[in-house]
Amino acid sequence: MNPERINIKDLTIEEPEGESVIFDPEKEIKPEYWEKYLKWFDRMRKDTQKDNTSFRRHLAALKILGRGVDLSEAEKNIVRGIKLTPNRDDLFYAIRGFEQAKILGENIEFPDSIARKAADEINSLIDEKNSGYSAEDIRILVEAGKGELIEERTKDLLREFLPKKTEARGIINIALALKFLGSEPALNSSHRKIIRERLDSDEQNIMSKKIADINLGAQRYFDIAAELKLLSAEEINFGEHGIEIKMPEQRALESETPIIPEQRSF
Repeated sequence: MNPERINIKDLTIEEPEGESVIFDPEKEIKPEYWEKYLKWFDRMRKDTQKDNTSFRRHLAALKILGRGVDLSEAEKNIVRGIKLTPNRDDLFYAIRGFEQAKILGENIEFPDSIARKAADEINSLIDEKNSGYSAEDIRILVEAGKGELIEERTKDLLREFLPKKTEARGIINIALALKFLGSEPALNSSHRKIIRERLDSDEQNIMSKKIADINLGAQRYFDIAAELKLLSAEEINFGEHGIEIKMPEQRALESETPIIPEQRSF
């Protein structure tokens, strides 16, 4: 089976000199964050009344972050249990489920009729206010091999809206959509500051003494961490076992100790 490949080696993101990635989970995610997140996730996983939408989303986040879990047959059925129907209320809810299943290696057919309905609505209704949500749907259509349905006008609007975004989720969604479309999402220093502040806020909640704050912080932090890893990736493949991510090679840091020239006596 030939894996589907989204080659993004040639895409560039405007970064401060010396930074090769936006987010490196190996360096950024502390062991205590993982401990609290996985404790919350295990409780949800065992809950027979759990929200399947949230469960799929966090299974996908774990897979992206390199901590994918072995699924029981019942859990695989939850992942596969996406109904792609033309019903407007179900449409965008369902295509997110399609993306999560694809990340986890579960092949779900994405009908052309559903893709066209979603694309038509995105192309006709996209505006600055809803562009963050629309961008997430656009990325999913590209992953489904339906990127040709996205009009050039829509791509131009995403490029126009990105500099104006002041909320972390919207910034990341639009940047990811542009990246998957083969464009060059330029993240400026203001964008980076907004994203960093969002991560800092979630980190504070993770380390809170209140269970509710810990759980919310962990869910939000790892959700956004997974998307930042995708944004930082050099190459993304979808193979038989789901998503495969190649990160850019990190440059070795130069020694901080200056080399003193040899002194000679004359």
